[in-house]
Amino acid sequence: MSLLEVIAVSKSYSLDAPAVRDVSLGIEDGEILCLLGPSGCGKTTLLRMIAGLERPDQGRIMFEGRDMGKVPPHERGFGMMFQDFALFPHKSVRENVAFGLRMQHMATPELDRRVVAMLELVDLARLGERQVADISGGEQPRVALARALAPGPRLLMLDEPLGALDRALRERLMLDARAILKRVGMTAIYVTHDQTEAFAVGDRLAVMNRGQIIQVGKPLMLYQQPATPFVAKFLGFQNLVNGFVDEDGSIVTPVGHFILRESEPTPGKTVTLLIKPDIEAISENSQAVPQPENTIDGTLDAVIFRGRYLQVWVSVQGYRLLFEEYGDFPFQPGDSIRLTVSSSQLLLYESLPQ
Repeated sequence: MSLLEVIAVSKSYSLDAPAVRDVSLGIEDGEILCLLGPSGCGKTTLLRMIAGLERPDQGRIMFEGRDMGKVPPHERGFGMMFQDFALFPHKSVRENVAFGLRMQHMATPELDRRVVAMLELVDLARLGERQVADISGGEQPRVALARALAPGPRLLMLDEPLGALDRALRERLMLDARAILKRVGMTAIYVTHDQTEAFAVGDRLAVMNRGQIIQVGKPLMLYQQPATPFVAKFLGFQNLVNGFVDEDGSIVTPVGHFILRESEPTPGKTVTLLIKPDIEAISENSQAVPQPENTIDGTLDAVIFRGRYLQVWVSVQGYRLLFEEYGDFPFQPGDSIRLTVSSSQLLLYESLPQ
């Protein structure tokens, strides 16, 4: 049995737009689960129901085998960390971390030891007496995390905790956040709309859309096998093209014909093909040689330097496709090129994108 079980939970604020629809989910002891999805998909509503700040219209939330339905938020023993950090600017770093412990009426000697331990955990021991208003934007989320962890919650919920930070700072702190949570063995639910952040922090990801969980799995599994076109697009894949299955089992699309080695699609089916961005080969397209299977003939739109690799944008029959190239690239925008893709880089969905 999972430590936390969400069983067929639904919540509506209006009749025509349920915020959460029939969600079931389990979280193991010591696991970090990331709820990933666009704004308005139901992530925060689900988090608030687990916290007890909202009541489900249907379903149950179980923790350690106990139904939480009638347990008020302050008796659940859960902690929360918010995007705005909710720190007290007129108090010191130490006083902020001690706040939850004072609410527990912890004895002063034990409280002092706990605060010191938490500040050391988040590498802020030297700043204990500094006012919150005087610390940096990278130090404030560490204070908020220390304050959330100080009372020893049985479950920690983090709602877009790094969402207000710039990209460089967020990428540094997301790794630190995971390391800190793992160091103390904390079970956590981490809400984010950023797939990079989710990949870096989560042991598992639950992708949400329109109030439902679309796919749950480990980051590598989701990246390799996104279950739907929506998940693929949300994880950053650009190349989704419509087509149909020919009588011989090949996939006919406006950008080319493709063979999937490990798939036997149904002839006549309308499908969506995901072409992952890895290129097997690239050459000049003289149009003298007929287009083979698993190739794409197009016009090079743009080449963008991204440090370790180049982003290659190609226009093909109304589609603008994105690929990545890690070697020498002798072509210029406007060139006619032929891309060869491996069948291992193709995924087929027997439905159109949602």
